[in-house]
Amino acid sequence: MEKCFKTGSGYDQKKFRAVMTHEIGHQVGIWRHVPLSCKGEPLRHPSGALVCGSAVMNAVLDGDITYVTVIDGLAFDLRNQDVNSLRPLNFELMRNELGQLPTCVYRSK
Repeated sequence: MEKCFKTGSGYDQKKFRAVMTHEIGHQVGIWRHVPLSCKGEPLRHPSGALVCGSAVMNAVLDGDITYVTVIDGLAFDLRNQDVNSLRPLNFELMRNELGQLPTCVYRSK
């Protein structure tokens, strides 16, 4: 973590916050990244809105996006409500959803 967030005499708090927000998004059930480009057939929200564009849930960190965007909210609406940290973890559902178990799952007591 030190290499990613180190800036001169301290840490880049905005970048750290964006990465933590992204990872927490995964923990609450947003397993898919939000595609930056809307080309092809991106996910659609039930409202008809496209779920693509600048968001903290993009696969690549954008230093300018350090907050939850409207698109992130749409992705949250489409989250897998059966497999998230707000409910007991069900590894079999995770395996079915992802095709494999995640290599890292944050857990706390």
